[in-house]
Order: sequence, then C-alpha cells, then structure tokens
Amino acid sequence: MWDSWIYTSKIRPLASGVLGTTYKTKELQVGIILITAGYLSRKLTIAVTLPETARIILQAISYTADIRVITLITLALYIINAKRHEIYKKLAFSILATGLIVAITKILVESPRPSPYSPAITLLEKIDVYSYPSGHAAGSMVYAYYAWKTDNYKHLFLAWTLLVGASRILLGYHYIGDVLAGYGIGIITAYLFYNGLYYKLKDIFQKTTSSNKNGATLWAY
Repeated sequence: MWDSWIYTSKIRPLASGVLGTTYKTKELQVGIILITAGYLSRKLTIAVTLPETARIILQAISYTADIRVITLITLALYIINAKRHEIYKKLAFSILATGLIVAITKILVESPRPSPYSPAITLLEKIDVYSYPSGHAAGSMVYAYYAWKTDNYKHLFLAWTLLVGASRILLGYHYIGDVLAGYGIGIITAYLFYNGLYYKLKDIFQKTTSSNKNGATLWAY
C-alpha cells in the first residue's frame, strides 16, 4: 500500500510534469523492454569469421555512428538549417544526454567486450573498454527517432540504425544485449527531449540565469 501511495502521489505526477504529457507511451515501453532484454542477454554474441572486404564495409558503417562523427553532423545540421534550429537543439541535447547516460552505465555495469580492446590510456578509452551498452547503437537510434518523428528519410535512418547495430555485433565489438540496450536508451532519451524535457530544462536555465543577460540568451542561439 505504501509503495502504491508513493507511485500515485509522487512518481506519476512528477513523470507527467516533466514530460508535459502522459508517460505511458509506446516509446518508453519499447525502450524499457529493450534495455531489460539487453541486460538479460548481454553475454550473447555471434561468432563469425568475416572476409576482409566485409569487415572493411562493416567498420565503415560502424564509424558513421561514432559519437564524435554524430556530434559534428549535428552541429553542421544546426548551422545549415537556420529555419529549424529548435529541432536541432533538441537533437543536440538528446545526443549529449545519450552519450552521458551510456558512459555512466558502462562504468556502473563494467561488462567487458567480446574482443579485448587495446590498453586504455585516456579516460574516454578507459570507459570504452566496457561493452554494455552500445553507444553507437544508442546514438544512431536517436537520429532514427528524430527522422521518424519529422518524417525525413525515416526508413533510410531506420535501416542505417539496424546496420550499425549489426556491424557492432559482427565485428566483435559488442554482445547482442549491448546493442538492444543501446537502442532502448536512444529511444527513451530522444523521446524525453523531443516531447518536453528540452523545454523544461530551457525554462529552468532561463529562470536561474535571468540576472545574467549572456546566460539568459544562450538558448536563443
């Protein structure tokens, strides 16, 4: 009964308030299912010997979803598409939040990769030695979600996302569960920022920096 009261009086209103809409959506449900399934199957993999040509192609596909590449593409889209800045602001925050969530999750879970990585030196490399979840899968899913919502080449982006996930598994960089969890994180993060969280954070930032003109106008550019 106590748990039910907390859920009804505290958690549910908070979730609805943050999102500005109902939290019982297909996106969140699918995301949670993918993350759960990914965690439970995070040691399943597909062991294959790839021809050199196939390996090069898969590596190229995989590289397109690298967080650095995606960030640069997002900034370029933001600069070029002046009339649609708002959507690219949401996209940029979604990508940044996704990268942060993936990094924190990797550190907490500490799941080793199927294939050993080279010795880690920098902080980013030390985080990247962990497998769960896949940052490439998560970042590509954020893009696929925005493409689907804005009806811009949505089938092309969905196919790309699936190819990215397959490439990470076939190259031996990730287990199947890592990719599923990455997809789940990408869907949830993209949904939150696309449907209200971006505006909530914007309002909070503007209120806390109302006395600072430079800070208050940061979100306008």
